[in-house]
Amino acid sequence: MSKPPILRHRRDHDRLRWVAMGATGGLGLALAHAPVAWWPAAPLGIAALAGIVLRAPGPSQALAGGLAFGVAAWLPVLGWLYTGIEPAHAAWFAYGAPTLVIAAFAAGPAACALLAHRLAARPALTACLLLPALWVGAEWSRQLGSFRFPWAPLGHTQVDGPLAGLAPISGVLGVGFFTVALGGAIALIFLGGRRTRGAAALSLVVLLAAAELAARIEWTHPAGAPLRVDLMQGAYAGSAKFDADAVVSALQRYSDFALHSRARVSILPETALPLLEHQLPPGYLAALERRAREENRDILLGIFRRAEGEPGRHHNSARILGASGAQTYDKKILLPFGETIPAAGILRPLFERIARVPMLDAVPGSPQQPAPVLGGLRIGLRLCFEDLFGDAGREETAAAGYLVVLSNDSWDGSALPMHQHLPAARMRALEAAKPLLRVANTGWTAAIGADGRIDAIAPPHQPAVLETTLQPRSGVTPYVRHGDAIPLALATFASVASLSALARGRHERSDQARSPA
Repeated sequence: MSKPPILRHRRDHDRLRWVAMGATGGLGLALAHAPVAWWPAAPLGIAALAGIVLRAPGPSQALAGGLAFGVAAWLPVLGWLYTGIEPAHAAWFAYGAPTLVIAAFAAGPAACALLAHRLAARPALTACLLLPALWVGAEWSRQLGSFRFPWAPLGHTQVDGPLAGLAPISGVLGVGFFTVALGGAIALIFLGGRRTRGAAALSLVVLLAAAELAARIEWTHPAGAPLRVDLMQGAYAGSAKFDADAVVSALQRYSDFALHSRARVSILPETALPLLEHQLPPGYLAALERRAREENRDILLGIFRRAEGEPGRHHNSARILGASGAQTYDKKILLPFGETIPAAGILRPLFERIARVPMLDAVPGSPQQPAPVLGGLRIGLRLCFEDLFGDAGREETAAAGYLVVLSNDSWDGSALPMHQHLPAARMRALEAAKPLLRVANTGWTAAIGADGRIDAIAPPHQPAVLETTLQPRSGVTPYVRHGDAIPLALATFASVASLSALARGRHERSDQARSPA
C-alpha cells in the first residue's frame, strides 16, 4: 500500500533540508582549499556534516546530506579535470571519466556520514572520534592501488591554521583527523545539551592549545652553513613543451640560466628539457656539467630518459651535474592518466582518444635509489605527484639537510592545480621540519621554511629566477620516523573507543529491558 501524498511530500521535504545543509557545508570546505584557502572554512564546513550525522532522523537523510556535502566540496576543487580532455572523440568517456573521479571523492563524505549515523554512540564520541576516524580511513584509501590519487587532502587546508603545528607529529592525515574533530566540537556546541556544549568547548580549547604547544617544539636544528640557491621558472605551459619552437626556446633559456648562475646550487623544474636525453643537442649536458664542475657548484634539472630494456618507454627523471658528481633519480610514483594508464589493456584505447597528454609511457623508477647529494648535502627529492605521499621516502627525508620538489603544474586550461599543489609542498616541509625548495614550470616556484611558511616566491606564468638562501637542518620528527602509522593508529583507537561505547550502551539497554519491573 502506497503512502499518502502528504507523507511522501514531508519525507521529500525533510530529505531536501539535509541535502541543503550538506551542500552548504561542502561549499564551505571547498573555500578552505586553494586558491581561496580560508582555513576556518574547513572545520565550519565539517561542522555541518557532523550536524547531519547527529541530527538526521534516518540513514537515508544522513546519506543524502553526506553525498550533497561531497559533491559540493569536490566539484569546485576537482573541476579542472574537465579541462585536460578533448571531448570531440568519445565525448561520453571524456566527460564521464572526470565525473567518475569526482563521484568517487564525493562518496567518501557520504560513506562517513552514513556509517557514523548508523554506528552512532554518544554524540561527543560520534562527532569528535568516530567521524574523524572514518574520514582518515577514506583519505588513506585514496593512496592505495594503481588508480591512487590523494589530491587535496583535508590537512592541506590547515597549513596556515593553528592545527599545522601537529603536522610533525601526525602528518597530513592526522591534521585532517583533528580538523574533523574540531568541526565535530563546533557542531556539539550548537546542537548539544548544556553538559555536552561545555565539554565540547573545553575539548576545542584543549586541542588548539595542544597544537600551539606542538608548534613551539624545535623538532630539528640548524646544521652547517647556509646554502645559496637559484631556482629557475621557465614559464613553459604543458602544450608548449611539445612545440618545436618552444623546445628550442626552452633549451636555450635553461642553458643560459644554468651557465650564468653563480649560486652553489641551481635548480630547474620537472621535465625542464622536453626531449629524451639521447635527443638533446650533442654536448648540451656535457657543457653544463663542465661549467658546474669548474665553478664548484651543482645543477639539478628535470629530464626524460629511455627506460632500459623497454623500447618506446621512458623515465621521468632528475639529473644532478657538477661538484657533487653525476647522479640520476627516476620518479617512483607516476601520475595516473598523466604519465601512465592503469588497466591499460582496457582503458588506453579510450583514453588516447580524449587525452591532451602525449607522453603516457613512463616507467616508474626503482623503489631503492641512492639518496641524491646536492650542494654537498643529502636531499629528499620528489618529482611532482610524489609530493602528495607524505609517508613515501621517509628514510631519505630523515637523512636530508633540505627537501626539493620539481614540479610541472602547467595543466592546460586551468590554474587550479598549480594553486592546490603548493600546499602539498608546505605540508611536506611541516612534517619534516626542514626547508623545502619547490621549482615549477609555470608556478608556484617557492622557498619554504621548516615551519611551512613561504620565505620567497616567484610570480606565476612568467620566466623568473628566484634567488634564495636556506639553512639546512638535521633531526627527525615523529612523523618522519613512524609515518602514517601514527594517524592510522589514532583513527583505530578512536574507532575502537566509539564502538566500545556503543556496545556498552546496547548492553545496558538490553539489561534494562530484561530486568523485572
